[in-house]
Amino acid sequence: MFKNDKNNSKVPDLAIDDKEEETPSTKEPLTSILKKKMIEIEEMFEEREEELNNLAQKKADITSHINNQEEAVKYELSGLHGAKVVLQQLIEEAKDGQ
Repeated sequence: MFKNDKNNSKVPDLAIDDKEEETPSTKEPLTSILKKKMIEIEEMFEEREEELNNLAQKKADITSHINNQEEAVKYELSGLHGAKVVLQQLIEEAKDGQ
């Protein structure tokens, strides 16, 4: 089904019924066949476009979650740094007092 292995692309191949559509029959004009293929391509395009939009939304959600976690860790580090500074000052004062 996938012939695009050169680029590791997973684009499905266009299904072609070799019996009737390889050479247009007198029953169905070439324009009709081409219009049907255009509809198939448009449907495939819309499906892939929707999947791309879904992936973009997931990426945005994950990025937002990671950014929130990063901010929480930075806030915690800031508090821990403040605690270290205060403890270092208390240690210095205790040394001076002895």
